[in-house]
Amino acid sequence: MPQQENPVSHLLWCMLLALRCAHNDTPFTSESARRKFLSQWLTGARKVPTFSGMAREFTTLRELLGKDKKNRSTEF
Repeated sequence: MPQQENPVSHLLWCMLLALRCAHNDTPFTSESARRKFLSQWLTGARKVPTFSGMAREFTTLRELLGKDKKNRSTEF
């Protein structure tokens, strides 16, 4: 992605790419496994200089990953 792209868009793109690559290596067997992978990925990504200054975005993503399963199932 070009540098002038929105940093949040870049973070989300990298998350999707990491998720896809991990799934290709070892397919996820559950939603919780997928969420655990993303949570661990966020921990590592937070240390990358490209994503410095994005603490609020990381917090929001972690909150979304931790949402109660019941809340997600009633949204549909």
